Amino acid sequence: MDTTGQSEGASQDDDGAHAGALDWRVQAGAALALLALVWWLIGASQLGPRPQRYIPLLKSLSLLVLWRWGWAFLHWTRAAIYRYWAYPRLARAARAAVAARGPVPEVSVLVATYKERPAITRRVILSVVRELAGLEGLRRAPLLIAVTGSDEDDAAIKAAVDEAAARLPADRLPELRLLRGANGKRDALAKGLEALAETAPDPEGAFVMMDGDTHLEPGVFARCLPLLRLEPAVSAVTTNEHVAAEGPVWLSEWLHLRHGLRHLYTCSIALSGKLLCLTGRFSLFSARALRPDFIEIVRNDAVEHWLWGRYTLLSGDDKSTWFNLLSRGARLLYVPDATVVTHETLGGSSVVRAYHNLRRWGGNMVRNSERAIALGPRFLGLFCWWCLVDQRLSMWTTLVGPTSLLLALSAGRTDLAAAYALWVIGTRTVRMIPSWLHGRRLSLLYPPLAAVMDWTGALVKIWVLFFPARQFWLNRGARELDSTRGRARLRDRKLIAGSTLLVSLLLYVLGVGTMIGAIRLRPIWALALSQPLAPASWPPAVGATVSALVLVMTCVWIVRRISPSVEEASR
Repeated sequence: MDTTGQSEGASQDDDGAHAGALDWRVQAGAALALLALVWWLIGASQLGPRPQRYIPLLKSLSLLVLWRWGWAFLHWTRAAIYRYWAYPRLARAARAAVAARGPVPEVSVLVATYKERPAITRRVILSVVRELAGLEGLRRAPLLIAVTGSDEDDAAIKAAVDEAAARLPADRLPELRLLRGANGKRDALAKGLEALAETAPDPEGAFVMMDGDTHLEPGVFARCLPLLRLEPAVSAVTTNEHVAAEGPVWLSEWLHLRHGLRHLYTCSIALSGKLLCLTGRFSLFSARALRPDFIEIVRNDAVEHWLWGRYTLLSGDDKSTWFNLLSRGARLLYVPDATVVTHETLGGSSVVRAYHNLRRWGGNMVRNSERAIALGPRFLGLFCWWCLVDQRLSMWTTLVGPTSLLLALSAGRTDLAAAYALWVIGTRTVRMIPSWLHGRRLSLLYPPLAAVMDWTGALVKIWVLFFPARQFWLNRGARELDSTRGRARLRDRKLIAGSTLLVSLLLYVLGVGTMIGAIRLRPIWALALSQPLAPASWPPAVGATVSALVLVMTCVWIVRRISPSVEEASR
């Protein structure tokens, strides 16, 4: 991260990239354990003496492997092109546009915070005031709108602004407006946007929507604002993100891992002038985006489902703003060298928190992607459109490996299970290289975390695909929204959804088993002629059924075990 012009409120030790890093002795021990595991797996898989056993399996999975790894390498190539060729050209063009047309004339910042720690609020507000104070060419004082959840939030914000005022000239300070919004983040953001619209902002100006737990590294505005002067016009930009996490090391490492992968894929997609999300952590918009429909979709967004009908969205305000601009054909860009740092305070059960994060993030993707896909490739561009389609396909392709593992074990093929474990270790290690580069550190927790979270995330997305209307938001007041309550024929809807999920999983396991040769199907006419199936066909078929039931029961168990903790917290 760039530390040029670092001052109070900026990162002093690059904690966004390095906080919570594993001790080198732990890393060394993990490395030795990993080497021992690999050595044992090589022996157990019989790769040396009998490699020919894997040729049929490799043939059956070759197309899937080529597809998924070809897609990954395409993203990596596009990300490198954007980061090191396209974006520098955009930045130079933006600076030239500012020189020709002048800088963005107005800037407003909307911060939504809810009962945040005063120390975090202080750091966030100081970083915002510092960035606003460094802007040149503004026609009026910048506006800072803070929508809060308590009097304590108000006091912490005022104290931070007063602290900044003691060091800065009065003409460099933003105008502060405090609003109360304790009825959820969507309502709070909508109130702030309405207050902003009442000021009649200059159409050439800009506004920011950000969370109250995210501080800005130096230079964020200096790198983002010039892009709004480009032609064709840019409607919004979002930035690189790091995390400073307080909690278990494994959960902190997982969050760092996610931000590294986000950086990679956002660079790739931005090459097409689109994004898949305008993150609520920090996104900067052209003032032209501030229309009544923009405010309304933030306050009250809803989607249609074939079974559950129309239901309101609890979280995902960043997906709502994204879809609103996407439906206008807006140009959206990513600013990889502008960085914000999110402060995560991980209290309570880390497993519950991780699960609900997966459910919220994955759920927002599942609920919003269908309507975006419906816009079509002509509207979105072929690459962005296919990325959305691929998101819905990948929840199934991700589970081909674990399903094959269960089938192999049910058939007594421990050698295949060992070979798959080797495959996971090798491929996940390669996939984690971008995250290691992003965080500028090596973490041996990344590969196993990536595998477990990929599989868990896929199961969660599949569950949400069939039961999308019940939503939770654990880390923002433990809010819950169940749009199925009071619906007509609720029991019938649940029965249909559950039956469809079960049949889908059974067909999925049957398809995977057939593809890898673990299940052999006989033609239906063989059964009609009373020709018995070969005895060897039954054990894998039974194993397939058991494997499918394990997947279903896992989903049910996770939801029933973890959901009550949120229900109790929200009472």
